[in-house]
Amino acid sequence: MSSMGSPWEWSTSGGALAGRRARQSEVAVPTTCMHAFTSEPGKAAASPPGVNDYSSVRTVLVVGAGVAGLQAARHLLSAGYKVVVLEATDSVGGVWRQNYVGYQLQMEHELYVFPDFPYPPHLMPKEAIPTGAEVQAYIKAYVEKFGLLKHVRFHSKMLQLRQAADGHGWSVMFQDTKRQVTLHVAADFVVVSNGLYSHPNVPRYHGQDLFKGVQMHAKDFTDTSLIRGRDVLIVGNGKTAHDCVTAAVASRLATSVVALYRNAHWPIPRYVCGIHIRNILFTRATSAMLPPYYTASSTRVCMSKVYAPVKRLWWGFMESHIRRKFPQTAGAQRPAIDLPGDLFLSGKILEDDHHELVASHQLRMCVGDIQTFTQVRQVVRT
Repeated sequence: MSSMGSPWEWSTSGGALAGRRARQSEVAVPTTCMHAFTSEPGKAAASPPGVNDYSSVRTVLVVGAGVAGLQAARHLLSAGYKVVVLEATDSVGGVWRQNYVGYQLQMEHELYVFPDFPYPPHLMPKEAIPTGAEVQAYIKAYVEKFGLLKHVRFHSKMLQLRQAADGHGWSVMFQDTKRQVTLHVAADFVVVSNGLYSHPNVPRYHGQDLFKGVQMHAKDFTDTSLIRGRDVLIVGNGKTAHDCVTAAVASRLATSVVALYRNAHWPIPRYVCGIHIRNILFTRATSAMLPPYYTASSTRVCMSKVYAPVKRLWWGFMESHIRRKFPQTAGAQRPAIDLPGDLFLSGKILEDDHHELVASHQLRMCVGDIQTFTQVRQVVRT
């Protein structure tokens, strides 16, 4: 921990800290911070390219110590900026820190690496697809490699971000959840990297509070023993729902498992005619088969119309191959939207043995929605 005079005059009132604003180009933090900001005279770090002038930026606050936040911190530090990362939990990693049973990558580890830090030999995944725990171990190794830990302040949840009154820099209010105090800090620049999955989306249903059973978001399904002897309803049809269904059925602990969803999606096989899906979908040829982006030029839109028959032939082949591999997509579970459109909504990659899971006597697939709750069950509208 650095030791220095604080530019704040601290006072506490009702658990909050108040103080005077730090001088321009300074960032004020309590002396308990793992790595304190300073404003040293001298030449500022090189400005990023672009029309904005960042020549006065010396201190940067990064919100979130997940994959994006850690990479931002690492490269900002290497560029000469002084960086502190606020992390709400007790560890780095973001979604990889802890998640539902069986969470893992969808692709091989070579497609999910830090550009400047390949997997060390001792952390190479045991299987082609890394588990969530293996990805988390790799992220921690990245943090250790580049000495990022001393720049992270854990148990620090951002509450408010406001631009400074003079238009230069930012004022940040955050809570130290461990000490239950509110702190303020000023920074020249802020990088918000809290991710898309910081706050679970849990829908509300009529009578939900009457239900006597257990309700939880997928992120809290961290132990299959929670479903022992229970009738389980899993709502959703994305990758997360599929993984939770797989874990529930494979555990053989639940009395029954029902997968409830409103819309069917196209599953993506890992191999198509013996060719790995990454060598098919993640190519310029396949991207050219997608509908033109809304910012596409008139020439690109025109060319897309010219090649429309080729596109229909290609996606028709892919849909036909998927129906053969996953028979459920040919019946009641056939997606209502075509494959190229559905790629932007789901894009879940499944193993070839997925049909065996669907055929399990313990699992029932149901298209519909929850209408209401009673004390002991959910009433489903199909």
